[in-house]
Amino acid sequence: MATTNSNHIVFDLSGVYDRATPPITPTKPAQEQEQEQEAAKTAKKPANRCSHTDCRVKLMLTDMACKCESRFCSMHRMPESHKCTFDFKAAARVILEKNLVKVSASCLERL
Repeated sequence: MATTNSNHIVFDLSGVYDRATPPITPTKPAQEQEQEQEAAKTAKKPANRCSHTDCRVKLMLTDMACKCESRFCSMHRMPESHKCTFDFKAAARVILEKNLVKVSASCLERL
């Protein structure tokens, strides 16, 4: 309801806002929003091509990633064929150290 008071209009807004309306939150500056949108656009999808330098064959859904975190076709999936950089011996040593029980002379029974 509006009332006039000597050249000024006064609005009574006491009943307009109820408690169900969410509070107004400040928005991010336009520059930050643009930077976030650019970052989302430049995020790369995983390559659907063989990572071997000479091959570049389009990969299928069944082609898996190697332990060196690259994806290869069925011809280059073996570590020897693509010069894999993953250290299989060190990984096996870590697994053996975790799983094997250390045997010492105090654990063995005398015959």
